[in-house]
Amino acid sequence: MLERGYSGIFRSSTAATAPCDGIATWHPHSGTGPSFDVNVRGVAKGECLIAFRDEKHRSRTLRVFVTVPATPSPSPSPSPTPVAIGTPQPIGTNAADSTYADSLAIVTSQEVPSHAAIVAIGAEEYVTSGTGSYGISAGCSDGNNDPYVATVLRQGTYVSTVICTSNAIASPLPAGSAVTVTWKNPYRLYNQRAAAWYVTGLASTPLDRSAANFGTNQSPSSGLVKTTSQANELLFGAITDLNGTVASSGFGAGINGTTNTCAPSGTTSYVSLGGVGTTAFPSIFGMYCVVHAPGAYLAGGSFLNPQTWADQLVTLKGAVP
Repeated sequence: MLERGYSGIFRSSTAATAPCDGIATWHPHSGTGPSFDVNVRGVAKGECLIAFRDEKHRSRTLRVFVTVPATPSPSPSPSPTPVAIGTPQPIGTNAADSTYADSLAIVTSQEVPSHAAIVAIGAEEYVTSGTGSYGISAGCSDGNNDPYVATVLRQGTYVSTVICTSNAIASPLPAGSAVTVTWKNPYRLYNQRAAAWYVTGLASTPLDRSAANFGTNQSPSSGLVKTTSQANELLFGAITDLNGTVASSGFGAGINGTTNTCAPSGTTSYVSLGGVGTTAFPSIFGMYCVVHAPGAYLAGGSFLNPQTWADQLVTLKGAVP
């Protein structure tokens, strides 16, 4: 406040037309001329006047505007970080040639931890004809009696392939346990193949989508699944070469049918998990891809030469925090 040409005491008054009581506070309430500083602090929204008068009744008025800043919008809660889906860990393979058995057991090479899911693949192809009907079903089991969901593909009357997926297991499955693939047809002479892995980071009931197809060429494809129900999923493919061994097929893991990249490849291509069937046909190969976006995926692959093949894909949901 400035009062030129006079030295005296200024005193504030709240008798102005729009007093500041309840709107603003100020300090000091008096001061010595010819000038002094006034500190004003708003306490409520409004406009008011502070009148200062000196001993000669001269006045100066300070107009105060108090505004209330807009309340900032709360920051959105960060999306929970998806649980990382683990790399499939091999727990065993098995193969049987010229067998009349209706099942093939894999003896696990390591313990499967609790809350992991087990994925088993199998292929059965008959060698000689016999009596009885073609096996139209297949399934899986293990030493802990964990539940499995089987997706089965049959081609004509001479091959059956399967992908079995367990729910997240409640108790560890010890090393040396059996994971068994069973087919419903003990009446013919068969070549059988099976392999199994465990995967961590999946939902308690992981199976989401599936697709299956068969054909004769160099480029097997499962066909597209319906769009996956969530972003974080494991794509697991099983491709069977009905005419060749692991060595002769020249198998290569293929693309997932979208522009969404796979982990860990960083491309749209699957990562091969190897094959089973070194002595005779058929041979079966596993492969996987972890995706982070919904999509209508497929399981693609390639062979060195045209082959008769069966191709299956399952998509498995990742766990949600």
